[in-house]
Amino acid sequence: MFFALGPIENLETLVSLVTPFAGDQPRQTPDEIRSAYLRFLRDRQPEVPFVGEDHLGIVDDERTTDRLAQLFGLEDTPVGKASGYEEGRDPEESLPGWKRDLVAGGIDDCRQLDPTLGAMLDLVTDSVFATANSLAAGSMTTGKALGVIWIDPLKGWSNFDCVEGLVHEMTHTLLMLDELRYVHYPDYPELKKAENLARSAIRSEARPLNAVVHSYVVAVELLALRARHRPQGFVPRLHAESGELRTKTERARESMLGLDNFDELTTPRLVEVLERVDRLLAETPVEEGPAAAVAGLGEAI
Repeated sequence: MFFALGPIENLETLVSLVTPFAGDQPRQTPDEIRSAYLRFLRDRQPEVPFVGEDHLGIVDDERTTDRLAQLFGLEDTPVGKASGYEEGRDPEESLPGWKRDLVAGGIDDCRQLDPTLGAMLDLVTDSVFATANSLAAGSMTTGKALGVIWIDPLKGWSNFDCVEGLVHEMTHTLLMLDELRYVHYPDYPELKKAENLARSAIRSEARPLNAVVHSYVVAVELLALRARHRPQGFVPRLHAESGELRTKTERARESMLGLDNFDELTTPRLVEVLERVDRLLAETPVEEGPAAAVAGLGEAI
């Protein structure tokens, strides 16, 4: 969404949604928009504990962490595959120093690699939290706590893995905000029917169309991120290598568009968004392996 639609259009959507919560503020500066956005989030999700800072915050409070974990359903998360980096993790400490450093390093790298990307992340994300000793390391957002990101790294991750996790989840957030503004699906119950399932890009699983759309958009944004900012020698730990990810992305697109009633399941706005994501995918060069370090596609957005 950040790369496919550009920061201005995403910002316009955010301003449109938060205008009723701006009061007499002119909504011209990031701080004014952020303030109205936080009021919008609190009104929409009164049960969610928000940090409420003027930029993305890292949750340090255990009570807040526990409440967010409940909202995210993390107590039901199945154990993931062991990666060899779990030894020594403290099940009583959700945010040990090494984990906080990785998350903070990813946030700082987002801001430094692309200040506009970092500014968007700071604008639409209230907070990031981690949970204790989870083998199912990764990242997650949920419509139950819009504006909050769960990201739980392993010691084998680099800062750029955290960057990818943050951009992954910011993409979900931006897509959800666009959906709140425009509506993407006329009949949500229809999406869950067996005949309307498609294959996702990230997990390669049969899932409802809206989940596959999110997966497709996220995968394309990650490929665009790597094409612009992949560090020399980077070996992905969180997501697949680019060649595999691109193949899964193209298959997800074919699976979505192959649904016989795709047009009836979607709105014109979603079709427009997907067409622009398609263009981004077509413009993004294929890069593979730690030696690629592909240069950016012209000037950074």
